[in-house]
Amino acid sequence: MTSLPREVLKWTQSLDLTFAIKNPKKDFNNGYLVAEILSRYDSTKIQIFSFDHGTNTNTKSDNWGQIKVYLKKKNEKYPKLKDLPIDNIKKLLSNEDNATIEFVKELYCALTDRK
Repeated sequence: MTSLPREVLKWTQSLDLTFAIKNPKKDFNNGYLVAEILSRYDSTKIQIFSFDHGTNTNTKSDNWGQIKVYLKKKNEKYPKLKDLPIDNIKKLLSNEDNATIEFVKELYCALTDRK
């Protein structure tokens, strides 16, 4: 599936993100909206001003790298974040096998405790 399930899309819309999600595969690819979602849940540990909404490879790599560091830290409130598939950043950058969409779906499950 190359799109987000309706429930996940409604969840992202409820977060009042900076950018409307029109093409999830493209919109989440640079990591900015993922960082914004994480900052909505944990604004003390992930600062959105540290992220850039650019589309070049360096920007995307930096954004996903910061997300990876955040997710690998112990999080008492959201322990499932540590299990998210963030190790292969290259796969996320190229969106190989819809990696970005799958990541957002798993992020939804980890933050909302829903399936």
